[in-house]
Amino acid sequence: MVGEIKSKFAADGSSTHLQEFLFGTGKRVATTPGTGNVVLTWLQRTGVSGYSLLESTTLGAWSQSAVAPVTAPDQTNVPAGYTRIQATVPTTHPQSFLRVMGEEF
Repeated sequence: MVGEIKSKFAADGSSTHLQEFLFGTGKRVATTPGTGNVVLTWLQRTGVSGYSLLESTTLGAWSQSAVAPVTAPDQTNVPAGYTRIQATVPTTHPQSFLRVMGEEF
């Protein structure tokens, strides 16, 4: 039943239930302004799924980012079963699009 629910699309078609499961009630990537860097944060399902930070200069071909995500020091209000992850992208990093992809093992 869980697998069936996770595979269906959300009502508005913006994300699948699997994506909501992987990212904790919706795919949210936040940035932290004013740090001199772009800090991406997201919720990651603990011990269940594989995640990748990908980048592209064209939106056509995606590859693993050179920026390494780490466990965020602030885990306040993180739901059970999830971990807050962050990736700090320096402003000197080559200009590119970034995305976080999650998949269930």
